[in-house]
Amino acid sequence: MDSQTIAPRSDGFKPKYTQFHPLTRVWLQNPFTHDVVFQVADEYNRPFKYRLPAGKMSELPGGAIATLGVKAVVDELIQSNKEDQMRMWDENVRKKHEKNIILRVKNTSPVANSSTPGEVNLAVPSTEAPEESEAQAPQEEQSTFADLNAPQPAPAPELDQLPPAAAQGISDITAASLPSNDTVVEQ
Repeated sequence: MDSQTIAPRSDGFKPKYTQFHPLTRVWLQNPFTHDVVFQVADEYNRPFKYRLPAGKMSELPGGAIATLGVKAVVDELIQSNKEDQMRMWDENVRKKHEKNIILRVKNTSPVANSSTPGEVNLAVPSTEAPEESEAQAPQEEQSTFADLNAPQPAPAPELDQLPPAAAQGISDITAASLPSNDTVVEQ
């Protein structure tokens, strides 16, 4: 596994752990007997927690989720190994542990490169458009809640009564309108 799966930065900064491109997919094996939980914030700084179940393989979407998920597992592996504890940020130590837990990385290259704009080829490999058959469409299962999303008829409002929410506490108030400029108010 390369120390970086995304292009090096132009300012020369090199992170201490593997960073994954947002379009990649990472299959990761949790080697522990406990779940690994890590937190990633979205673009609005809302934190989301992700759980890697104990002893199972997990598929991580690329970008920050895959980067921080792999980092969390590798950090815990290094901290549990007395020989590697003092070399936590050593690239060779991190690569050794990453090689044991990362089962597969699927890189999806972007269609266009933003640093060198140019022509994008939109050609399809075959000359025929794919056809969708009705047999491939998923069948909806019948359940006890089949009518859950069916439109419900709205009850007809009675004109003499207020809706129940509006009737709370305002049933004894008489509505009045303010006078307009062309109305004479009698006193």
